[in-house]
Amino acid sequence: MCNLPHVDLLKIDVEGAEPEILEGASGGALRKVRRIVVEYHDYIRRGCSQRVLARLEQQGFRDIRIKRTGSRDRPCGFIYARKGDSASGLSLG
Repeated sequence: MCNLPHVDLLKIDVEGAEPEILEGASGGALRKVRRIVVEYHDYIRRGCSQRVLARLEQQGFRDIRIKRTGSRDRPCGFIYARKGDSASGLSLG
């Protein structure tokens, strides 16, 4: 992402390591991202979704939506977020 002026959509799915990826990413790199989709796995890493949400909010992502796809025993799902007033909204499909 270093030489790109912006990133339209970033998708992250790393089986429970999503918080570390986002927390380790520089603020400069995340500033370039307009929309993001993160698959979270709370059954692998308890609190994963909360850490992801905190980092996204810290980096200025708004219009954050959560789609839960797992079960009570295996909580997981998707977090959708965007910055600004992008005309292309987020679909929870």
